[in-house]
Amino acid sequence: MSDTPIIFRRLRRRSKKLTIEDVEIAKSLLGQGYTQHEAAALIGVNQGRISEALNGKLTPIDDPIPDLFK
Repeated sequence: MSDTPIIFRRLRRRSKKLTIEDVEIAKSLLGQGYTQHEAAALIGVNQGRISEALNGKLTPIDDPIPDLFK
């Protein structure tokens, strides 16, 4: 065995970026009686992203695909 230490890096799973359409869908779901948690699960994001978007702390992006990948 080698004396070289093994360094483990924790890989982060990041929540997908919210689009304007996602925020509109979330508002619609909340209007139908869904909770933020349920709406987030249906959209595929963390509940915190829904909360931030609805409270104006997060600005949704217009285009989810950066110009680099077009």
